[in-house]
Amino acid sequence: MLFAFSYNMFSQHNTVDTSYTINSAYQKIVKKYSYVSIAKLKDVEPVLCIPNISYKVQADINLCMNAFINIKENRKPAIILIHGGAWKSGVKEMLDPLAQNLAINGFNCFTIDYRLAPQYKFPEAIFDINDAIQFIIQSAEEFKIDSNKIIILGCSAGAQLASLVAATSHSTTFQKEPVHLRALINIDGILAFSHPKSKEGTLAASWIGDTEKNNLNLWNEASALTYIDENCPPTLFIASDFERFQAGRDEMISILKQYNIQYQVKTIHNAPHTFWLFNPWFDEVIRSILNFLNLSLN
Repeated sequence: MLFAFSYNMFSQHNTVDTSYTINSAYQKIVKKYSYVSIAKLKDVEPVLCIPNISYKVQADINLCMNAFINIKENRKPAIILIHGGAWKSGVKEMLDPLAQNLAINGFNCFTIDYRLAPQYKFPEAIFDINDAIQFIIQSAEEFKIDSNKIIILGCSAGAQLASLVAATSHSTTFQKEPVHLRALINIDGILAFSHPKSKEGTLAASWIGDTEKNNLNLWNEASALTYIDENCPPTLFIASDFERFQAGRDEMISILKQYNIQYQVKTIHNAPHTFWLFNPWFDEVIRSILNFLNLSLN
């Protein structure tokens, strides 16, 4: 059944911003961290990789996902992984090694395309991620997933997007049907744009569609912190030492504590912002995610 889906090897964007790639991220950090290496896909069982499954086709776009399916018989929890890139760059394949390693450990994982700035503004990417979640749920039998155990994970700008999706998942703010997400994994992503720690500036304005000065309400509408309440799923924060990526985290934790919602904070010290892409930090990220999910899903 898994091979019944249609594949498309072409990107969804008319113009592609390649400022954020694995290689560019590596070149940015290797002078300071000379011992790093890029985390790569493995040739392993029991994970089946199905690339470029179309999940959303419209006049000007064809959004795809890569699926990493643990082929053991029982249904698995699903993890949707959202790449970073300042809302304007990056590709889903950057998170394929992370997805594959989580799939090896008993999860069915999906790295996804979404529409990028400046061509596409907030909330288009949020609509895309929610549509991907619905596609995966509707394909639960083919993907062998437990649709009651959906987890969302994002990195950097992808973590901001994942957090906003999770914070509004119980409502129809950005989707037609509410979804019960079982966990949120925020890897070094901001929770609030208008915040003393936030330094997003023009990058955020390009995606949100206006500056903070001109439209503070819109900046708040794009911030996950605005929506955090008793419906927020258990949350794991995996963070670098850079405070700018922690904007809104303390405030979110206060709300989670108020409602007795499970959370954990794991800090990867003395590492670059893009630590999840590289060894020697890659395995620590995997361990932190698995430890948290073993607790939150039981």
